[in-house]
Amino acid sequence: MTVKDYLYSVRVSDKLIRTKEHELSKLRLNIAQVSVKQNEPVKTSGVNDPMRIVDRIADLQTEINREIDNLVRLKTEIRSKINALDDYRYIAILTEYYINCQRWEDIAESMEMSVRHTLRLHGEALQAFRKKFDFS
Repeated sequence: MTVKDYLYSVRVSDKLIRTKEHELSKLRLNIAQVSVKQNEPVKTSGVNDPMRIVDRIADLQTEINREIDNLVRLKTEIRSKINALDDYRYIAILTEYYINCQRWEDIAESMEMSVRHTLRLHGEALQAFRKKFDFS
């Protein structure tokens, strides 16, 4: 695993969690829209079966919570390594991009430098990280 892959795993986990949270909100909306009309038999085998939706919501919420716990652990581990770097610019860039999931344009603006210079420093930061923590 490269340094970039290792650090990028935070962004990937964060995106997967947000995707599942979006699915969860759609399921909750779906359950709110499911209504049983009077004098109509309740069907329990359909896609819109309220019990199946409730079960899926519970399972998905448990899965999301577990993934959030793992993400918090991963962020803590990576943040401590990033903070061990010597150059504050490297720390800021790596933290903003990988931990806080910021866009390059936003990082460059907050650091008052061009995107190109930010990306150059990012490359240097990856090299410093690789050397400090013996990544291949």
